[in-house]
Amino acid sequence: KPPTGEFVPPDHIYVGKTAPVCVDNVKDPNGDRVSLVFVFQDTNGNEVGQKIGPVWQQPGGAWCQNYQAPDEPQQVTVFVTLSDGRGGSVTLSDNVPIWPDQF
Repeated sequence: KPPTGEFVPPDHIYVGKTAPVCVDNVKDPNGDRVSLVFVFQDTNGNEVGQKIGPVWQQPGGAWCQNYQAPDEPQQVTVFVTLSDGRGGSVTLSDNVPIWPDQF
């Protein structure tokens, strides 16, 4: 059985700003360690923005990747692949709008 998790995307990220994008309740039915890989793509499938630093765990247990949004407002689809050491994996995804800078 593959690992499980609950994707908790932010409501939005402002252009050029950095925010954590997280997966909560990460578990593996076999008790294996789970690795997470985050990919951020525009509507054409191109990777956009920039991942900042390693995947890290919040005090509450959610696993996060800091993400610096691109410099233009757009829709970004976040794909998070959870993998265990036995070849089991699952990919979660959702859209995160990149909003114009707040004045």
